Amino acid sequence: MIYKTIIPWFLFVQAADQFAGASESSVLEHYNVKRIHYSNLVKHSKDTSLIQDHELRNALSEEGIVSITGIPGFAELKRDTLTWLHACIMDQGDTNHKTIHEDGTIRRTMASITVPGPGGAQPFKFANHDNSEDIPASCIEFSKKLGSFRLQVDSVIKEFAKRLSSEMESSLEKPLMETEGGSYSFSDIYSVVTEGHHLEHFHSYQKLRNESKHSTSSGLRNDRGDTIEMHVDQGFFIAFTPGLMVTHKKDNYFEPDLSVPLKESDGFYIETSDGEQIPLHFDARDELIFMMGDGVNQYINPKLDHNPDGTKKKGIRATPHKVVLKSHDANVARVWYGRMALPPPLAYHSAEKMTHGEIRSLANKRGAKSEETDKVHQGIGCSSPDTMRLLSGGDDSGTDITCQDDESIYCWARCMSLLDQKISKAKCAEKNLQVQCINPRNQFAPGKKHGDFYPACSNTTEAVTGYPKLPNYPANETICHDDAWSEYSATKGFQHSFNLTTDKTTAMFMWSVLDDKKTVKGKLVFRGLFGYISLGPANLDPKARHKGMNGATVVMALPFGGGEYSSETGLDLAKTGTIHEYLIDHQGSAFRHWSTPLNSSSSQISPKSAGLKNIEYADVNATECFTSLTFETDHINDKLFNTSGSDEIIWAANGDDYFVGHHSRNRARFSVHWQTATPSPTPTPTLEPTITSHCNGLEMKPWMTVAIGFLSYVATL
Repeated sequence: MIYKTIIPWFLFVQAADQFAGASESSVLEHYNVKRIHYSNLVKHSKDTSLIQDHELRNALSEEGIVSITGIPGFAELKRDTLTWLHACIMDQGDTNHKTIHEDGTIRRTMASITVPGPGGAQPFKFANHDNSEDIPASCIEFSKKLGSFRLQVDSVIKEFAKRLSSEMESSLEKPLMETEGGSYSFSDIYSVVTEGHHLEHFHSYQKLRNESKHSTSSGLRNDRGDTIEMHVDQGFFIAFTPGLMVTHKKDNYFEPDLSVPLKESDGFYIETSDGEQIPLHFDARDELIFMMGDGVNQYINPKLDHNPDGTKKKGIRATPHKVVLKSHDANVARVWYGRMALPPPLAYHSAEKMTHGEIRSLANKRGAKSEETDKVHQGIGCSSPDTMRLLSGGDDSGTDITCQDDESIYCWARCMSLLDQKISKAKCAEKNLQVQCINPRNQFAPGKKHGDFYPACSNTTEAVTGYPKLPNYPANETICHDDAWSEYSATKGFQHSFNLTTDKTTAMFMWSVLDDKKTVKGKLVFRGLFGYISLGPANLDPKARHKGMNGATVVMALPFGGGEYSSETGLDLAKTGTIHEYLIDHQGSAFRHWSTPLNSSSSQISPKSAGLKNIEYADVNATECFTSLTFETDHINDKLFNTSGSDEIIWAANGDDYFVGHHSRNRARFSVHWQTATPSPTPTPTLEPTITSHCNGLEMKPWMTVAIGFLSYVATL
């Protein structure tokens, strides 16, 4: 009697649960994702006059997600590749990384990475099959069009980045990111995307029906529970294919049934900007989806310029989303591909004082290898640290990267062409030399190292060291104190002055416009030793790199060298100093690219130098504490000062060593209004605030959110 009572009640609860689920799905309206045809995407990115409608930016500002349709040949290519994914994973012996979500969903993963440069797409390695003859037939089928599939995705990502970069160019400060010390910059969205590392993952999901060993503690499966709870990815964006349900033969669960067409999976939800959780319905038109992550809040939105009324210009929205999967038969799997754009590994995170690559390495090393059945928290931001190494795509140190182009090697966080350096592996071998990533001092570096590195024929084993310091480094703080600086930087004799001091450097610029209304008497004062000091008008070409440094003309004073420089040994300490005009190379920032001074100046200013004979309108003063550069002229090289208006000026100095190329943060670009004395510096980058996670009350520093952020998409869709 008791059983008769319980069983009908159980059936009633089950029916009520199904009814509630049906009611919920009938009430919720599907969100219609913005669709942009590929031809329109490409047309607008090639012709900047067409971007006035800001179609892409507006869509990403509203909900942070768009669908790219009509990609030539991609729909068929995608299905041909994904059809064999689950079979390939299972035919490898189910040895790929496997996790079980809290609702019982099993996720199996194959991971790889694409780095910039020729041959940078790393192969997807098949487990326990080092010999190509042992690769399962399903993996051979999976691989047939895999290369074309990845190339097509790569091409669309570049077009997407180019279009978004064009639409937002006038609204963003430049550069978006820099290397440590600012010697190399990633000026816009396109460069951030194309010079970053991209993690790639193929996932197979199964939420099996009537599998008690994966049931919840109550013994009942809850198809209405979240497979992956609502969260925001921390990367810049994800390009992904909507989940597809592939059916396999019932007499062989590892062989796809090609007679059953793949169907788009349901269960993907976003939280709209007004707080509603709404399912997205994907269909065959939706070939590649772009969804923005919290990276936009870390390194895009903080760089937005302001409108005339003081408000910030329209930014991009990171999309909160979740996945709710339904249970299915054992011969069915949900297959998915995603590629996440990460920031360039050599880009410097100013708040944490390390590069994004170092942050990732630190995260990857936090845990050991995960057990196959290790459970993950539904919120991937709260994932166990021991899943991090898998999710790095094998790129925790750079040593796992093998450039697939025979004539390129991994150097400076990318695959660099040997041909660009006028060498080849064969030419190096003829000299009994290896091909290595080195700096001008013939010091060897792993590919992830930042600095002036390039491929060369070399057998060096010398590790990278810092530049040798100046003979009188460091300055004696007992005499180089604040009072001494105040006296040295006094502005007496000048009409105007501007404090260039930041939290990274201390400097002053002072000037007067002389009676002829054309000539400027100026003085740049630096709180540091004399390694070099320079100043000049910025290159105003909008495409100029490093805030107008590349292509600019400067007056530069050097303490040694007699006008000669070696990138291997630096300045010759036995030779006297010089002051010259230099044209900074438009592409190469290192001093070795532009160390030859301009021949002469047409300035008619009377000589001012003391022992520095090569230029007649400038003087340098260096003490055991401080350095200054003084000049009187109406121009630098062929650039006349606009003394009735304003000029954009750049300055830089080095108080550490005699290798010239280094300036740390001793530099800036600023506007000088010569007559009104109202110069304005280029705004300094906004530091990211501390972000609080809801993972058991854990407060997360920015490096932690960045580090685990690239993990998010692995369990996203």
